[in-house]
Amino acid sequence: MAAGNSVNDEIREQQSKLKGKPPKEKLKYFWDYYKIHTLAAIVLVIIAANLIYTIATQKDSVLDVALVNTFLKEEYDSEELAADFALYAGIDTNKYEITIDPDLFVDYEGTDQYSYANLQKLTAMAAAGTLDIMLVNDDYIDHNLNAGIFTDLHDFFTDEELARYEDRLIYREIQEYEEAIPIGIDVRDSKYLISDLIPAWFCPASTCQNPENAKLFLEYLLEP
Repeated sequence: MAAGNSVNDEIREQQSKLKGKPPKEKLKYFWDYYKIHTLAAIVLVIIAANLIYTIATQKDSVLDVALVNTFLKEEYDSEELAADFALYAGIDTNKYEITIDPDLFVDYEGTDQYSYANLQKLTAMAAAGTLDIMLVNDDYIDHNLNAGIFTDLHDFFTDEELARYEDRLIYREIQEYEEAIPIGIDVRDSKYLISDLIPAWFCPASTCQNPENAKLFLEYLLEP
């Protein structure tokens, strides 16, 4: 901009230069001088549109399940299992979301990055309150017993409900409790799991936000 000229003067000067020019030359001028502003505006529009779409289509989570060192049988896919459970529990998947994470393996004998990443993921889920149920083996329980992630099953089940699973309960001593408490229910005989030879425990997380759906999921797992 020439010294002493205002912004309006500069605009009028540029407009006078383009007066009578063909559209192609005007377009080239616009692109040369305003392409950065144009691209920035386009990027902002895309970001805003994506944010609006995400908010508009976001579903409320009604159950989050993590399988740690336990595995689904080959014929069962986690997404199909979630959809099947939704039908069982009468949950509208157009409005609500069920997440089953089947791929969390932790090797406590080694220090591989995959195991470390899975531990970090579980910790983050628990801290964010987005973990309802864990299906775990003995190793995971033994290494995380006092990590604040397990809790007394009496917090989720009535005495009558818990009595139904009396012969399936696992008891452990946890720091904040004065005596051994039930923290898990044996589901190794579930038709969905590869766990008929090794323990598989159904454990509500201390951060469980959906206890009623968690109970239904336990019933679903133990269906004949």
